[in-house]
Amino acid sequence: MELLLAAELPAKVLDGLLRLGIRAEQDKAGASLEQSIERAVRDKAVLMVPATPADINAGRLERAPGVIGLAKGAWDRSGLKDGVLGFLRGFHPEPFLQHICLLYGAGPTQAVIRSYRKHPAEVAITLPWGTHEEFLHCGLTGEEELRRAGIALGGITSTVRGYFVERRPSAFHLFGFVEEGELEIVPVGADIVRAAAGSCFLLEAGFRGFYRANRATQFLWFHLRNDRFSLPAEGRILVSGHPRAQPLVQVGRQFFEECRLETPEGALVLLRLVQLMETQIHRVLRAMGLPLGVDHGREQILKAIRKVEENPASSWSVGQLARVAGLSTARLYREIRSHFRQTPGSMVQQIRIRRAAEQLWQSGQKLQQVAALTGYGDSFSFSRAFKRVMGVSPSQYRAGWKKGDRQSELVPVPSSSRQREMSPVSARKKRP
Repeated sequence: MELLLAAELPAKVLDGLLRLGIRAEQDKAGASLEQSIERAVRDKAVLMVPATPADINAGRLERAPGVIGLAKGAWDRSGLKDGVLGFLRGFHPEPFLQHICLLYGAGPTQAVIRSYRKHPAEVAITLPWGTHEEFLHCGLTGEEELRRAGIALGGITSTVRGYFVERRPSAFHLFGFVEEGELEIVPVGADIVRAAAGSCFLLEAGFRGFYRANRATQFLWFHLRNDRFSLPAEGRILVSGHPRAQPLVQVGRQFFEECRLETPEGALVLLRLVQLMETQIHRVLRAMGLPLGVDHGREQILKAIRKVEENPASSWSVGQLARVAGLSTARLYREIRSHFRQTPGSMVQQIRIRRAAEQLWQSGQKLQQVAALTGYGDSFSFSRAFKRVMGVSPSQYRAGWKKGDRQSELVPVPSSSRQREMSPVSARKKRP
């Protein structure tokens, strides 16, 4: 459960959230607000309650991990359909933790997000009627891939006159590309900077001010984690037109669409797309004149990954991996654990299983042949390893692929020396 609904909310609110694929539950009938807060704390869930500005200002909700308050009109038929559910599409709890978000469903849909631990009014977001703002990921699908690429959150916004976002200094960078219209970026105490159609913009960590759209505008945006992109955090604004940005928009939209499909190859496709997005973001940022720091430990591990990918059938020992990476065995363990949350052995196994999965749907080879090509001595040990990672046997995976059924997903490692990211081993990745 990621979202807990207070008992007094009508059932149609829960029904609407479940249809979006959000992992939500409603507290038992008769439960008091205090009891719902206690359960939200225990389950580390965001709490959704009927609320007014007075409730928020009174501090009654501050003990909850995060709060989404539905103000007047937010749960009637039009407000729920056109306001609240549109805002929460692609919901995941992280952006709402440590915040209170008040949603109005009638008239202009406005979300006022207040941080009660840091600032009295950290962010205010006004979403005019007709605004569509959606995350790139869909529930849990795509979230891990984005996070591992250093993208805390990403989305596509299509809005009209009246869109407004106020920002106080934060630890992430806001990077985006304006497809249509124009964004006006206004730092505190400085002149307006305009990001017109066809231009990229970057608000560095530490930026304080607001941005707005005074006419129909559409843009793709990303929250970039500074621990992965190592950009200056001086609160500056950079705006630049660049031809390499358009492919980024195309890949971002493909990622958005793929997250909403039910296909057996979904995990493989998402990984490839997020790797392309990460590469394109790096290219555009460099073209904007920004120095990007290099994590040498991660780069050395990627050297070893590429060697294993070139010859997965070899018997790779920890010592061999360390020599290829140019690291001691102890440092190898630390770097793989730090960056990829795995052991060297599980990393090698994931590479082999990813190659095996590709062989199963790309070729008609027998299981014994696929096992030999990916470093397994017999089909029995191969099948056991494959099922442990994938959740189904190789034959079931191949049969499901041919029928078009959705099978367990493997989040694989990159297969090209130009690809930059490896996701951790994942047993069956469950959708919300």
